Amino acid sequence: MKRPLSIFLILIFLVSVFLQLSACLPEPVTRTPDGTGSSVVSGEITDLPSDPGTEPGSGGESLEPRSTDNESRTPGSSEPSSGEGQPPESLPTAAPPTDPTIPSGSEAQPTGSQPTVIPPTDPIVPSGSEAQPTGSQPTVVPPTDPIVPSGSEAQPTESLPTAAPPTDPAVPTDAQPTEPGSQTPIPGTPDDPAYWAGMPAGFTPAVAQAIRDFVRRYGASAPGYDGTAYVVCDFDNTLAIFDIAYHTAVYQLMTMAFALGPDDLAAALSTGLDPGVNRNGLWLSDISDAYRRLYQAYGPFTAEGLDSAASAAVQADPEWREFAAKMMLFLTSMDEFQLEWILYWFTGMTEDQAYRLFYRAASYFRDRETVQVTWTSNEARPTGIGAVSITLTLGISIPEEVRWMLRIFKENGIDVWISSASSVVGVSAAAEAFGIRDSVKGVIGMNQAQAGGRYISAYAYTDQYAWTNEGNVWGRLPYSCSRYNHMQGKVDTILAVLLPRYGHGPYAGFMDSSGDFNFCTEFRSLKMVVCFNRANRNIRDGGGLVAAAAVYQQDVLKYTLETANAAGDTLYLLQGRNENGLRTLIPTRETVRMGTQAAALFQGPANEALLAFIKAQWLDMATVFGAFSVHTPADSPSNVLGLEYGWLPWYSGYHVRD
Repeated sequence: MKRPLSIFLILIFLVSVFLQLSACLPEPVTRTPDGTGSSVVSGEITDLPSDPGTEPGSGGESLEPRSTDNESRTPGSSEPSSGEGQPPESLPTAAPPTDPTIPSGSEAQPTGSQPTVIPPTDPIVPSGSEAQPTGSQPTVVPPTDPIVPSGSEAQPTESLPTAAPPTDPAVPTDAQPTEPGSQTPIPGTPDDPAYWAGMPAGFTPAVAQAIRDFVRRYGASAPGYDGTAYVVCDFDNTLAIFDIAYHTAVYQLMTMAFALGPDDLAAALSTGLDPGVNRNGLWLSDISDAYRRLYQAYGPFTAEGLDSAASAAVQADPEWREFAAKMMLFLTSMDEFQLEWILYWFTGMTEDQAYRLFYRAASYFRDRETVQVTWTSNEARPTGIGAVSITLTLGISIPEEVRWMLRIFKENGIDVWISSASSVVGVSAAAEAFGIRDSVKGVIGMNQAQAGGRYISAYAYTDQYAWTNEGNVWGRLPYSCSRYNHMQGKVDTILAVLLPRYGHGPYAGFMDSSGDFNFCTEFRSLKMVVCFNRANRNIRDGGGLVAAAAVYQQDVLKYTLETANAAGDTLYLLQGRNENGLRTLIPTRETVRMGTQAAALFQGPANEALLAFIKAQWLDMATVFGAFSVHTPADSPSNVLGLEYGWLPWYSGYHVRD
């Protein structure tokens, strides 16, 4: 009897222990998606560039009298006018939100003539050109003897200069995927609030939260991550405050960094332009005549440019003012063709020489406070056009917040691609000079044709390539789409370059203007778009329309990343900046424009009228973008605002591309 009793007591003890252990186990947890979802400096630049390639600096954009944004040119009606995306006779109505008011007034219409462009005919680069890609794998582009400014963050390697890591607070690099069902975030991952302690303060609260949510949902620590997440960013006036193409043009003029003699430069600048209209011939004659005088007095000029003493001497000559002022003013008077014409300034250079020129320009203007300067042409002698003046806003930089964000994306397995309407070589060099190259997977941009290893005055429609950053070595990724990388062309280059690589469109887009509108609205894959507010975009520009949509989503629809995506929408956000001083992001949707002290949300009353109408009608995103992106005169029967709006001859549609 004792043995059975002993066994019985042992069994009771074991059951008791098991029950106690069970009580210590956590309840099962089901993980749900996270729903949280300066003073103005004015005057002239008195210090001149030192010997090219020896000292760092900084750069700028914003030329007068017209915008210098190379993304914002409105093309002619060369697109198919299929009627796709035309605004309806009447838009749907719904219960309006409280107290919508539509300000009175309309926007001033632009005036003036533009140079007439002879349409290019898809030039084919000679087979002996170095620009001809071969093979399916990117080919390394080895520069020759790169010149890197001393004291710069960027240091040279045997192939191309490589940038030192930015000095922002480091983010942990050993992030591990979060276990499904875990309530406690794993330290060192985006699910840990401490992970975000180093986020700079310039993001708006909504943008900061969206970035956190985006990384948690689509980065390497997210369940189901498959390594194909990527974002596409415009460069000029998006990643950078102001425009690298125009700063390089200014630097090129200041140092006379040209690789052509007078006759060859005149031929290059005449390419594609009809001299018989809009006084094009007079402009080109004045420019060429001034260049010839300068070349005879101070030349020969080279791609490396003049040193500081020679730059000072040439800029003191009235003929330099004649040349520089008319080059910049003629450039800014153009329509979309300026995207191509500015490339012809590099005719005669090698790719490596152009890379170094862009690098020097970015380095020179990078750390300088924003200033405005005025160039006036030579008034002492008669010319075809007469005396002209142009005011330039100079100073260019990439804010700390942007550099931090790009690094966060990379560290969380989200590839960063830049898509720009500036030179692909130039933006790659600027990424190096501004210290973001390590965070960038590749660059898509404008491509100049080559022959015999040097640039020629033609666009490389049939031999385009992106620059890739594989193993921190620049290489080439050939593609062909027969378009500029601008507006609808940015969609086409994503389809040609990135869709085959990733199998889908971008997860996020970063933009500022009409040049980016198509790629930031057409892809169904888009989860988030951040529009950098320039506060000068009217309702005939993509930046103005997206700004209104972003305010509508935030104030009326109360969207977060989770709720927007759940509704089938992309989350649109508006990020403000201060263009004065050293140029920074600020934690508001409003922007402080150069030369002002007060922050502004929109350009003017027409923007407010558009937003009020969208609110009053409770419009969906497809209607907002489909109706108001297509150019509609104020007196059109389909116009619902009574104001001219839109800029596209036609629009493919919201979320129409996979």
